[in-house]
Amino acid sequence: MMRACGLPINFPQRLLQYPISEDDAASLTAALASNVRSFAGKSDRTDINQFLLQYFINYNFGETGSYLVSEPIVTADWMRDDGDRWVLPFGGGVGRVFDVGA
Repeated sequence: MMRACGLPINFPQRLLQYPISEDDAASLTAALASNVRSFAGKSDRTDINQFLLQYFINYNFGETGSYLVSEPIVTADWMRDDGDRWVLPFGGGVGRVFDVGA
């Protein structure tokens, strides 16, 4: 069990093991989403209503050690006009895992 700010965090056992199994070792997909909104406090403070989504895509190419990865952070500021509300990045990477030394 892990702790953050003194509060216990219970992670499912499946999230703590990688690779999970031979079938699951080829890829990993996940997402993290949150929405932060002001609801109390001083009335002269600027209101906040923002959304965040980060998705993770990782594909491993078997025994070669090569992989593809993408982990963009999509954001929305609900307080802005429609044309200026979203940030939708797109990107990715390639890589290869290898041993250094013996």
